[in-house]
Amino acid sequence: MFLIYSALFAFTFGAVIGSFLNVVIHRVPIGESVVSPPSHCPTCGNGIAWYDNVPILSWVMLGGQCRNCETSISPRYAAVEGLTGVLAALLWIKLVGTPYSRVDHWAMLDFKEILIPFFLYFAFVAVCIALAFIDLEHLIVPHELTIPAILIGIGASFLFEASTNPVAQMEQWPPITPSVSIIGAVLGALSVIGIFIVYFILRGVAGMGGGDVTLMAMVGAWLGWPAIIFVFFAASIQGLIAVGIATIFGFDGFLHDANEIFDEDEREDTEEGKEPEDDDGDKEQAADTESSEENLDAVSDHEDTDAERDASEDADDEAPEALTEDDAEEDSVEEEDVEDSEPDATIEDDSENSEDVEDDSAEANDEDEDDASASEDGEGHTTVVEVIEEESDEEGPMAIPFGPFIVLAALEHLYLGPLLPDTISMAYMYF
Repeated sequence: MFLIYSALFAFTFGAVIGSFLNVVIHRVPIGESVVSPPSHCPTCGNGIAWYDNVPILSWVMLGGQCRNCETSISPRYAAVEGLTGVLAALLWIKLVGTPYSRVDHWAMLDFKEILIPFFLYFAFVAVCIALAFIDLEHLIVPHELTIPAILIGIGASFLFEASTNPVAQMEQWPPITPSVSIIGAVLGALSVIGIFIVYFILRGVAGMGGGDVTLMAMVGAWLGWPAIIFVFFAASIQGLIAVGIATIFGFDGFLHDANEIFDEDEREDTEEGKEPEDDDGDKEQAADTESSEENLDAVSDHEDTDAERDASEDADDEAPEALTEDDAEEDSVEEEDVEDSEPDATIEDDSENSEDVEDDSAEANDEDEDDASASEDGEGHTTVVEVIEEESDEEGPMAIPFGPFIVLAALEHLYLGPLLPDTISMAYMYF
């Protein structure tokens, strides 16, 4: 009964942490703090009361809607909480099951050798869950999560060695040591970098994203370098199976353009509301165009002012001191002719000046953008916006985010490793 009750407690603890993971999954990709502000509805902005924040149950009781604005809440929230709770319970059973079977009462257990590995490995599991769902939704693996997890994983190996006796350490899975952890982190990163280089040489495109480098390094730090072999092959096989299923059943949302997956830097800038770096040329072009238009307006205003002043002076010189009614009519007609003719000359001069300004602006833009193919819009201004849009629309090969499958294989190795043959789990390489 102790094992059942303690596993239920572990499930509850895991579900509560899963509620926090939902915050991480939502806020980290868009650059928001996971601490402040408190949980709130992203649609209406109202804070979520404590009784509406109970893991799993609140989502069910509210029917998957916000209490205030009745906006639909994704079932992913309840799924993350339930998955985290189940994995926490299974991890507890995995760590407690063997030593509990050797004692007559649970009070005889050495909880120091159970609780320390439980909380440390559960931290690894929680990070894996967050990374998998972030990669599925945003196609990125945030370094803000993977790099600290690498350092904590290496530190955890030293803590395992200091807090457990050699016999208990050999019984734990994986039997991690500091050397196995450090080599695992390095080998995990190098394996992805090697695949990236080879694939780029053979195909001319990236084979894996930069986030996968730190993700595999994190897996190696926590599970050891022998796990890298299992994780890589298991993730590859399961990824191919997933692609086949998605293709057969038409799950188009799962397959993505490879350029969309591997352009992580530009996508992260977009998620955080920043302008992509490639828009610098567009900004300079827009500034030049705006400057030329201002110059045209200034020239036009200046010429109009001069024309009006000249017309006024000519009219004053030709007007006699005393006018008859007939002469006044003739003079008024002459003034109208002058007013009608002078703007025409001004327009002609303005067109010549505008052509000169446009030529100068075009020459300056050509110097700044020698390698860009410029197209001409309806007003005659050169621009590279359309060329950039056409280049961005070029489709690459279809691909899937590999991060979730790395996470899946890592969790399989952590939970199922002792049940697998040694030739598959690579258990014989740890000793």
